[in-house]
Amino acid sequence: KELFESSRKPHEVSTDALAFIGDAVFTLYFRMRFLGEGSRRTGVQHDMITPYLSSHGQCLACQTLVDHLTEEEHKVFRRGYNSQGAKKYGNDMEYRWATALEAVVGYLFLSRKYERVQELLEAVISVVSAR
Repeated sequence: KELFESSRKPHEVSTDALAFIGDAVFTLYFRMRFLGEGSRRTGVQHDMITPYLSSHGQCLACQTLVDHLTEEEHKVFRRGYNSQGAKKYGNDMEYRWATALEAVVGYLFLSRKYERVQELLEAVISVVSAR
């Protein structure tokens, strides 16, 4: 068995569950990515990754990345943007964009498209770091 194996296919998982998984992937990726930035206390590491995990940072990145999504990814993005979870805070556009991006990342992760996940998350770094 693989470490992150799931018996469910990505298309069988609710959009909110895809975003939930995507959020976990985001968190683990950025924690691991910045772990090598020296021996810092966890509070400092948390502050370093917060811009990438915040709905504001994810929204900024998503607005740049949305035109570079495949057709399949764009379908998941639209579902995530319109999901119940995305509407949790009413019509908070940043939250909806962030949820949509997390759903795409969750979908790709469950599809085992790890290179594409990494490509998108590295693009998030580029966009958010440039701000």
